[in-house]
Amino acid sequence: MLNVEDILYAIIGQRIRINRERFNMTQEEMGEKVGLTRSSIANIELGRQKIQLDTLYLVALALKLEVYELLPSVIELENGENDNIQFLLEQDKFTEEQLSWISDVIKKGIKNEGEK
Repeated sequence: MLNVEDILYAIIGQRIRINRERFNMTQEEMGEKVGLTRSSIANIELGRQKIQLDTLYLVALALKLEVYELLPSVIELENGENDNIQFLLEQDKFTEEQLSWISDVIKKGIKNEGEK
């Protein structure tokens, strides 16, 4: 069973990754902007590393977002034990090719939602 903390960091990491990719920014470029290594950015995006509050603000600045746009609502946390969050926490079970395909599908979905 996932706890609220795991869900919180998984959602934040997912939102950071989606927005970073939206700006065609690499993990290394993001790391340079916020003072972290590429591997730290990767671990934050996977929900494996807790992001510090000041770093969260630096990430939001780098992505031209408000901090609240990276944070889940209370309702999302309450309902967090769903397939999407579980999937995010188990990403290491997928090959790079599978993750790339999944990422492409997500990007297309985000673009399609923006067109509505």
